Amino acid sequence: MLPEGFRNETQVVLTVIGADMQNPHDVLSINAASASLMLSGIPFDGPIGAVRVAYSQAGEWIPHPTYEEGAASTFELVVAGRSARQRDVAIMMVEAGGTTKSFTTTPTAPRRWMKAPLARGLDASKTWIKESIALQRQLVASVIATKGPIVPMEYSVTRDYAPEVFAALEPIATPELSKAVCHRRQGRAQCRHRRSVGRRHRQAVRRRCRLSPAASAR
Repeated sequence: MLPEGFRNETQVVLTVIGADMQNPHDVLSINAASASLMLSGIPFDGPIGAVRVAYSQAGEWIPHPTYEEGAASTFELVVAGRSARQRDVAIMMVEAGGTTKSFTTTPTAPRRWMKAPLARGLDASKTWIKESIALQRQLVASVIATKGPIVPMEYSVTRDYAPEVFAALEPIATPELSKAVCHRRQGRAQCRHRRSVGRRHRQAVRRRCRLSPAASAR
């Protein structure tokens, strides 16, 4: 969501000023954080929309449930996404969890039973994610109309190494480092040996990187 080479430390801290003790504020904070980045001038490729949906005992997905509706449901999803092509939503994050009601209302084979409802829940969440994204874009347009264009933030692009350094070291380091990967069925002694070889090789690669002309030029 941020451009390559953007290394400015960025934090969004949400402060809840008021709460009605009925509606959760965590998902609202995700949308608020996205909106703040959209207005800040930070090179943020947003907006991001988020929604919580609760699966009721009647078999319906409820968007933005209250605390009471969430407690009465059997399952909850928190889904975040961004706009994709053809007016679709690209889902970027999913959190899921069952409530205490799921122990008494779900059938004996919950995995098979929940597959179709979860798919419907993810698909339904896109509708409310689109609504959040649309509201944020309206907010940005309103700010621009009243206060003028948002000034983009100026920043210096930071790179770990020059492309030519990576191109020179990749064929040397890749074969040896791949041997250091330990598979589940290999013995511990063999894994320790390969990690040792990989460690020595990485040290050699670092020395070569420091001595390479491309790294010196950087």
